[in-house]
Amino acid sequence: MNQETNRTDWVGTSPAEEDYKWCLMNFEMQARYAGKVVVLRDRIAIGAGRTYTLAWTDALKNAEEANQPPPSREDVVFVVMPPDGEIPAITRVKH
Repeated sequence: MNQETNRTDWVGTSPAEEDYKWCLMNFEMQARYAGKVVVLRDRIAIGAGRTYTLAWTDALKNAEEANQPPPSREDVVFVVMPPDGEIPAITRVKH
């Protein structure tokens, strides 16, 4: 059996996954970023746009304008927000 598919202890426990779920289920985030891709770091939206590229570009621009170092892709989560009025579906597959 593949050990990777047999693990369940890590599902839902990583900070990135928790941030992802938080963003999708947060009513304020849903209203503000409906239909957009959000770049999230520590539950703070640092960029947003219609595509991944536009969201990442926005995050880099915002960091520069705030005189902050650019974010690392390893430190952020990209969240595709559902269109306005749609309820996000978060599924969890248990192997």
